[in-house]
Amino acid sequence: MLLYTLEEVRYMQYINDNIIFGLDIGTRSIVGLVGYKNSNGFNVIASHMEFHRTRSMFDGQIHDIENVAETIRRVKDALEIKNRQTAEKGVHRCSRKGS
Repeated sequence: MLLYTLEEVRYMQYINDNIIFGLDIGTRSIVGLVGYKNSNGFNVIASHMEFHRTRSMFDGQIHDIENVAETIRRVKDALEIKNRQTAEKGVHRCSRKGS
């Protein structure tokens, strides 16, 4: 049985409601971040970087939109996996306290 304190439930809901996903699409790579902002600043939950498989960008300009979209998809998929693992660890951590 999982038991959470009211404070833990409110904190998990706050994070879920305030998740931020950001991408930096560069000439050689794409970097993605997932996190949330609180009074201490920005807390990164997960990050991932992928290089473009071909030279799909020149001087910051997209020349192969399909390759750039595929790289974005790989970054997004990796972040979803990392975020799911982080969420599962957080639930496990909370459940250990209450069980």
